[in-house]
Amino acid sequence: MGKQGEGAGNRKKFRILSLDGGSTSGGMVSILLLKEMMDNHPSLLERADVIVGTSAGAWNALTIAAQPPDQWAKGVERALSALWSNQGTRALTNPHWLRFVLLSKSLYGDNFRHVLEPLVGASTLGGLSKKVLLTAVGLSGPTLFNLRNWNSWEHGDRKALDVALASSAAPLLAPIHDGSADGGLLRNNPSAMALVYLWQLHRKHPDEIPEPEDFVLLSIGNGLVPAGQVVGDHDWGWLQWLRRLRLVHFLYDLNIYPSTEDGMELMKALHPETRSEDLPYLRVNPQAGVNLLEWVMMYGLNFPSFMNRHLQRDAKAYVQGLPGTQGESTRSWQGVLEWLRDHW
Repeated sequence: MGKQGEGAGNRKKFRILSLDGGSTSGGMVSILLLKEMMDNHPSLLERADVIVGTSAGAWNALTIAAQPPDQWAKGVERALSALWSNQGTRALTNPHWLRFVLLSKSLYGDNFRHVLEPLVGASTLGGLSKKVLLTAVGLSGPTLFNLRNWNSWEHGDRKALDVALASSAAPLLAPIHDGSADGGLLRNNPSAMALVYLWQLHRKHPDEIPEPEDFVLLSIGNGLVPAGQVVGDHDWGWLQWLRRLRLVHFLYDLNIYPSTEDGMELMKALHPETRSEDLPYLRVNPQAGVNLLEWVMMYGLNFPSFMNRHLQRDAKAYVQGLPGTQGESTRSWQGVLEWLRDHW
């Protein structure tokens, strides 16, 4: 992957690893892809200058950043595997149906805290071994539903656990935390936001964050759910919109596609003389869908193994280069490995 810090004209690269949000199962796909990348490029995490994440991506980012540097190769893999294993996911998705129905409480209550606390402990953002940039949706202030950011440069005293809970406070599922809701509501793919926000931080911390022209962005998604095409005009009510989870997929995709396109356009603006395929930008988000039965088995009956096996199969299919699996990814898997070698 070249020597650390080398860039065009021997300028220092600033490597940004962006991890999408997703459901309590969705975090598995990005971790499977990250593991496959590390098998071919073991120094991938070591070279990352900042890890960006929201919701499940924030959990993954903090789990990585909480590990000591000598554990990035194996310790990270073990910690993330434990988080998204059948046992870990079952702990996350054990629903409190009675309190949800009778007491108007969130479905999973304190589950998220109980799972996250052993991973990040009492760490602050400034005490992590990697710089992080994490997002949530602010529910108060001059602009309602503003994108709220915490970063290691300016919020080093913030507790990592509080930031993780705020970033993943999905409505109905988990309690509102620190006046914030799930960051995936606005930017489930935080990569384009990260480019703009880090650009702003560069002006305040030019010694630590180089010029935007030196940014290298690796964005990893949690799977693209195939929603199917809608052709023609339709006068649909709630039943037709919910059929085959159309509305769910539609809203989910709205938080992914625009950010991917925005990230590409920003990189083109920063490198106007560079061909699209040669940009220091890579989006990896293969097709990884689940069906209604698997959702019910996981969230209703607390049997995550059905969904986990499906997601693992889909991620592996992309890595193996099977047709129709590339999804939103800008390259095939072999192209991903080549990009990492050339740019990361």
